[in-house]
Parts: sequence; structure tokens; C-alpha cells
Amino acid sequence: MSGTRGELLTVLFDCTALYWGAVGLEPDARSGERPGTVREPPIAHPLPLSAALHHTVEFLHAYQLIDDAHRVAIFTVSDAGSRLIYEQVPLDDAGSGAAAGAAATAPQSLAAALVAGTRDAVLESLHQRKALGLTQTDIAALPPSERKPKLLLAAALTRALCYANRALRAAAASGAPAPRLRMLCLTACPDTPTQYISTMNAVFAAKELECCIDTCMLGTDDSAFLQQAAHVTGGTCLRMKHPGTLLQHLTLTFAAGPEQRRKIRHVAQDRVDLRPACFCHKRPVSIGYVCSVCLSIFCSDRKRCGTCGAENANRIDGAAAGGAPGPS
Repeated sequence: MSGTRGELLTVLFDCTALYWGAVGLEPDARSGERPGTVREPPIAHPLPLSAALHHTVEFLHAYQLIDDAHRVAIFTVSDAGSRLIYEQVPLDDAGSGAAAGAAATAPQSLAAALVAGTRDAVLESLHQRKALGLTQTDIAALPPSERKPKLLLAAALTRALCYANRALRAAAASGAPAPRLRMLCLTACPDTPTQYISTMNAVFAAKELECCIDTCMLGTDDSAFLQQAAHVTGGTCLRMKHPGTLLQHLTLTFAAGPEQRRKIRHVAQDRVDLRPACFCHKRPVSIGYVCSVCLSIFCSDRKRCGTCGAENANRIDGAAAGGAPGPS
């Protein structure tokens, strides 16, 4: 289908070691395991990493078969960073004769690239946690909100959008049709409230690029940020009730693009948590106070903005006589 407008699907795969129970990634001298051996976590896990990778590879192969103009790029994301581990057609070769050869070998190399890339990313995440000097006892002593890994979602979204923008420029330079942009987040970690601003900046940048952001939550935690991302960009945020059916969810829900979903019976997003995170305590708020200067959000009325230092002359408590309730 040369000359047709295909899609560029960018996948963000969560490789946080704390979620996947990767305490067994380091070699154990007593067990005689080789370095890099992945052992099952000590507690029952809803979806093993090996199964998640297998389902993801099968879905991406099926997605590539829908249209030979479809392209796939995969990024890993964790609490240690994000990186590009696979691209079906390198951007430097896009529009050239080398693209056909790269696409022809993609089905054989995708699985190997995904497995090797996620393994390295999980190890990097594990080393990141160990570099902080936190033992299992230290983690257990932390407040519940601090025990969960801090996924660098905003950085991964930004990097994926930069890649998508490069793909658009490469297509324009070669005279090829610009691909439709899509992003699929396969994540299990909860939101990191401190990343609210940077995450939403990336979401609105995706909307500007007409990039649809879909999300499939792999774990028990939910993500208000990714719900909002799907709502803003016209995507779908799906939380699986049965993790063993990941492949079916991916195929039936995310194989079709936004335009095709309007014509078929599609799993709709049942609810969207639109609450922002306050800047003072980093927690979701339903009713907040907004600084009229920098638009920072707080959960209580303040005399001075904690972000830009602007004073609020119209506080609700009547600090300014006759002042109407105004932003903080």
C-alpha cells in the first residue's frame, strides 16, 4: 500500500522493577542462578512479565498485519527513565529504499528487541532503587504513598512525542503521506502527583499533534493522569478486570484507530477522573484555589501563592474588605 497514509503507533511499556517484583534479577550465589535471571515475585502477581511481553508481541504483530503502512516504535518507561528500544523503520531510512528491508525483518526482531529492552530497563530500575540505599525494611517503614514507584511518565510522553514529531518531519521531507499518530501506554504504576504539570503539558502537546493516547492499566492501581490524557486526545483508558486476557483487550480495544472506533461497537471509557493535583500536598482536589498569576492550584485559601509569591488581595476570609471570593 505504498503511498497510503498509515499509522505510527508508539508504545510505552512500564518496566518498573518494584511493580514486576524484580528482586530476583540479581544473581543469587546460594541458588547458583546466572546474572539476569528473573524469578517470580514472592507474592502472587496478577500478570507475570513474561506473559505481558508475549501478549504485547502478539498484538503488535497483528497490528502490523492490518496495514503494511503501519509502523511501530516501543519505549520503555520506569522510575529510572525511558528509552527507545525498537522502531520498525528507523527515521533516517523513512521514505528510502532501506525502509522496505527494515519492515520485512520487523516481525522477527520485534520480540527479541522487546524482551531484551524490557529486561535491561527492569534491571536499571532495580539498580536505581538500590542506589537510593533503600532496603525492604526501609520501604516498609515509609508511608503508603511513598512506597510505590515514581514512574517517569511525563519524560516518556515527551520523548515519544519528540519521536512522533520527527516522523512527521521525515515524511514531509520525503514527500510521503504523514502518518496518523497514536500512543499506547501499558502501565501499572499509579500517578506521581509531582509530575502533574509536566504530564498535562505533554498531553496537550499530543492533542496539538493530533496524537491519540490510549492506556491499558496492567495492575490494580488506576491513573487519573492517563484517564485525562485519553479524554483530551480522544483515546481510551481501559483497566483490565482479568489480567490473563490482556491480548484480547489489546486486540479488540486498541487495534482499531480512533476513526474506526466510531463505526464499531467499542468499549467506552466508563469514567474520567478530572481532578487536578494540588501544588501544596500533591493530592487530587475536587474544589481548589487557583493563583490568578501562575495558575497554581491549592487545596486551601492562601494569602500568598507558594509557587510565584503573588499576594492574594481577595481572600475568602475577608482579608480585603468587601472583596469577592477570588483565586489564591
